[in-house]
Amino acid sequence: MAGASVTAGFGAPATMQAVVDTAIRGNHLPVMYGGDTMFFLSPSRAGHDVMSLVIAERPTMVIGVDLLFWYAYGHRSGQDLHQERMESLEKGLSELDRLDAYIVIGDIPDMHPAIGYLLSEEQVPSVETISEMNIRIRAWASKRTRVAVMPLHALVERLYADEQITIGQNTWPAGSRGRLLQGDMLHPTLDGMIAVAIEAALTASREFSDISASDFNLSAEAIGAALQAH
Repeated sequence: MAGASVTAGFGAPATMQAVVDTAIRGNHLPVMYGGDTMFFLSPSRAGHDVMSLVIAERPTMVIGVDLLFWYAYGHRSGQDLHQERMESLEKGLSELDRLDAYIVIGDIPDMHPAIGYLLSEEQVPSVETISEMNIRIRAWASKRTRVAVMPLHALVERLYADEQITIGQNTWPAGSRGRLLQGDMLHPTLDGMIAVAIEAALTASREFSDISASDFNLSAEAIGAALQAH
């Protein structure tokens, strides 16, 4: 696991490390923790440090649901905010190029509804910039056979709209936003983290031929029960 506060389980009773570890079936290598709740203070430094930590463990797969988030978001001081954010994103992609492993990376969600909670307006990219960044991420990933892009943007869009969400065998009915998203409108609850982990597992099984959906427990209820038991 590699990322920022979602990976670290901010405000939740577990980290993404624990959720993913619980979701993997059978005997497996330990899931490494690489979350940093302070990632937003210096994305370039934090991203480099997290990648160095991960590389030292020689992982077979890295899941970075929110690893690119603060390369896209955050305060910028220059005149061309769009260009600054695009250049920052390139730094994040360069860090990912250091890895010799399967990578499941989340694209950039549109968090405008979180403005006024934990995010200020100045920290949030424009809709146009978010769109261009996601085009760039998918273009970058398309040239790398060991990279899969998880559709975090689409998932968050449905979550904010409070629509029914179906991921694999799991369905959360319309009106479930409060069950999946914390009051800060930014961080997922434990149930939301489980949903994200299942989406990441399904993304890996779709994109990588030697990873199967059967390698994971994809029942949100079963994962939640196992986490509660611990």
